[in-house]
Amino acid sequence: MSSDNKINSTIVILFLLFVIYITKKIAVKLNDKGCISNTFTFLIVLAVFSIFLSGTIICIKNLYGYSVGKKYTASLVSYSSYEKEYTDSEKRRRKQTFYIPTLKIIDKNHNVIQLESATHRSSVPVIGSKVDVVYMENDSAFLENNGSTYFLTFIGFIFSVIFGFLSYIIILYAFNMSHLLYKISFLRRFL
Repeated sequence: MSSDNKINSTIVILFLLFVIYITKKIAVKLNDKGCISNTFTFLIVLAVFSIFLSGTIICIKNLYGYSVGKKYTASLVSYSSYEKEYTDSEKRRRKQTFYIPTLKIIDKNHNVIQLESATHRSSVPVIGSKVDVVYMENDSAFLENNGSTYFLTFIGFIFSVIFGFLSYIIILYAFNMSHLLYKISFLRRFL
């Protein structure tokens, strides 16, 4: 097991232990001894904290890439595809094909770098077309420099703020700090 995998595994284990600890504190506060309600509380706390952390990590990674990475104009050399099944509003099963463009740049040292884009598309990419990308050394994918990736980063930021606030409220509630919850109760009229 590589050191990166050990670090990632340790972070996941610590995160789960923290969520279990918060869930236990909430269960004690509610005087709840039911297995189903504790599991439900655990799943809600896990979902809120997970969305907050994943949105924050994605935003930070993208913003770091945009600010530190080098900007290039890449050529689209090929693409791969995969199908995703979903059920539409009329309960019919459908398949949608997504395409992952493979892009090529020549860096400042005249090395040819060919990687997949971080953006998956539903339209068929045109081989030979030019795409503005951001690349950081030793990264595993190109970050496309266009409006859709900026928009997705912004949406990730909005989710981080909302679920960060919910995480904060859950922690305050778990540690019995209701006097602080009262101070932020003015937000109820906006929700």
